[in-house]
Amino acid sequence: MEPQVIVNAKQLELSPALENHIVRKVGRLVRHLQGLINPVRVEVGYDDVRDADQRFYTEITMWVGDNIIRIEEAAADLRAAIDQATDLLKKEVEQLRDRFQEYRPRLKDEIPLASVRTMPVAEAAPEGEAPTPEPSRQITVVKELELKPMTVEEAIDELALTDYHFFVFYNAETASINVLYRRKDGTLGLIVPSLG
Repeated sequence: MEPQVIVNAKQLELSPALENHIVRKVGRLVRHLQGLINPVRVEVGYDDVRDADQRFYTEITMWVGDNIIRIEEAAADLRAAIDQATDLLKKEVEQLRDRFQEYRPRLKDEIPLASVRTMPVAEAAPEGEAPTPEPSRQITVVKELELKPMTVEEAIDELALTDYHFFVFYNAETASINVLYRRKDGTLGLIVPSLG
């Protein structure tokens, strides 16, 4: 279920486009956070009492398990305050996911937005039949993924929340399975299938 994100504006007019941007960005970051208690509340506002460099602010408040998480950032313009707060939210979500993995080690083998099932591999052929392939070329584990549709941008957000080198997802825009991966230089690559 998608998390509910409620946005309130104080002493400023918030355009529908900017409100939708906040809802999508915050929703993507907290979507698979275990223990999240809906809704996530976001308040954006203007405060003329503050320093001119911090007149616009963004507060994000959410309950995760028994803990309340509150993030507040201020900047000279509203977009900067929103970006700074969501950057902090991303770090907070990463820390929470790490904590869940420490307490529940089995989560380390799970892939976000995918249901993983390990399937048995056929036994090696008996003596006198075809030779067993060398260990480096032998498949020892088969995992079946049940993928959920998402955009490339959502896949990038999911990969950022893990320590995996790649992320397999069903691209909702192209109706195909894609692989997003981290390159050695720190940039990202996208593998898109093509039948030749």
